Amino acid sequence: MSKTSRSASQRSWRLRLVPLAPHTAALRLNGPNCFKSKKPGILKSLDSRGGAVFSIWMTQNRRSKRAGMPVVFVVDDEVMLLDLAEMVLEPEGFMVRTFADPCQALADYKAATPRPDLVVTDYAMGGMNGLDLIQECRKLHPDQKTILVSGTVDESVYANAAIKPDRFLAKPYNPDDFVAAVRALAGG
Repeated sequence: MSKTSRSASQRSWRLRLVPLAPHTAALRLNGPNCFKSKKPGILKSLDSRGGAVFSIWMTQNRRSKRAGMPVVFVVDDEVMLLDLAEMVLEPEGFMVRTFADPCQALADYKAATPRPDLVVTDYAMGGMNGLDLIQECRKLHPDQKTILVSGTVDESVYANAAIKPDRFLAKPYNPDDFVAAVRALAGG
């Protein structure tokens, strides 16, 4: 991964989706310069070989991780989405803990002092689905704020459930919408 400095407080990355086999791909970070806009955001384009290129431009938050920053647990079995969550939330002032295993996330949730301000979880994961994770968290802390994300189901999956997430985001979601949803529920 290469980062190049455009200024003391901003960084630029270039992500390239590389086909590996039918229906699979890897996300590759490279650079130096992604696009000329100075406004933080994500730009999707095609390169000369027809591959998708995602350019990310964001400001770098100079605040250190300190007490008082909202803590967000992000649980998803797709490691690339965990990395993306860190990449977009940490510069916005959130302390992010990521988990690819929902059972490990629940164990850490039980031990967390203080508990996280927000739990963001994917729906379809091995070992435990996102609604089950939300239910277990709410057994311990009934007022726990949660966001359910999914690319396989919609909001109807919890229509008749006793415990519902505070917010739902369909994958693929816009990173700005993701940050706004996190900020609305966790502060920051």
